[in-house]
Amino acid sequence: MNSCPKCKSSKVVSIVYGMPTSDLAKDAEEEKVVLGGCDIRENAPVYHCKECKYEWKDEEITGERICKSCGDVVMYCKCYEDIINEYGNAK
Repeated sequence: MNSCPKCKSSKVVSIVYGMPTSDLAKDAEEEKVVLGGCDIRENAPVYHCKECKYEWKDEEITGERICKSCGDVVMYCKCYEDIINEYGNAK
């Protein structure tokens, strides 16, 4: 699961583009996804924070490294800090 790189909230949902199906429209009403509209733009954001409303792109678009353990941007994730501490303190 991703967390917001701006506010660190875990209340993050995907932004889905294109014409929504009835199931997808229901998911949007239940705030499980955000509808991005029918125009699919290059470099469009793919995640939406329900707390601070920040939207961002995934690692393929931004080049940011994503932690394989927690799904957060590596420079913000706790797993990365743990790895640095483990290797930094290793003798």
